[in-house]
Amino acid sequence: MTGPQVLDRAASDVEVERQLAADCARYYDDPLGFVIGMYPWPINGEPGPDVWQADVLKEVGQQVRARGFDGANPVMPLRLAIASGHDIGKSTLIAWLVDWIMSTRPHSQGTV
Repeated sequence: MTGPQVLDRAASDVEVERQLAADCARYYDDPLGFVIGMYPWPINGEPGPDVWQADVLKEVGQQVRARGFDGANPVMPLRLAIASGHDIGKSTLIAWLVDWIMSTRPHSQGTV
């Protein structure tokens, strides 16, 4: 492919990247909004995060705002305990949080 079609595709790719960056920036301190907005719900018949997952994501967002977490400068750790059974979505919650941090704070580092 050559000529205008290549330029159109390149321009389109740049616009998609800009839109994705803008979408990620919108959720800088809102992990629940990120999970709801950036994943194609419903997933496996689920309309969104479970209530307990949404509560944890809200709490993380509140703590991010309170601590000024930017992904580059250390802040005090957030420690949460979740008592649960098997297969309720703990690993999914952690994956969402890691995706949110990596998507909203490029080059961030941390310990999970």
